[in-house]
Amino acid sequence: MNAMQALLESLQNSIVLRNQRVEVRDEQKLLTRMDGLAYEAVLGDGETKAAARWLIWEIAQTLDIRPASINETLTIASYRSERRAVASPRRPVRSIARSLAGNCLISILSRLT
Repeated sequence: MNAMQALLESLQNSIVLRNQRVEVRDEQKLLTRMDGLAYEAVLGDGETKAAARWLIWEIAQTLDIRPASINETLTIASYRSERRAVASPRRPVRSIARSLAGNCLISILSRLT
């Protein structure tokens, strides 16, 4: 069994892969299986890691989840002079990111022990 097949099995038929396109069948079940997919995307072997990252990207695209950067948006707005008297949200976002990173690390470490 190759890495992609193993990952698809771990998602318990919540998605199907047709012609290199992801189709979400059961979004609720998928949400319960995403931690394992994220784990493999970070700590899996080379083939598994690449397959998990590709699946995460494709699942996000299928669900209309797009990557974004608050900093980039604010920079573009300031160049266009659209940003007036807006406080930069960098500190709260940084604390949220640190907290999330810490929680992810704790989750990963607990799986290893």
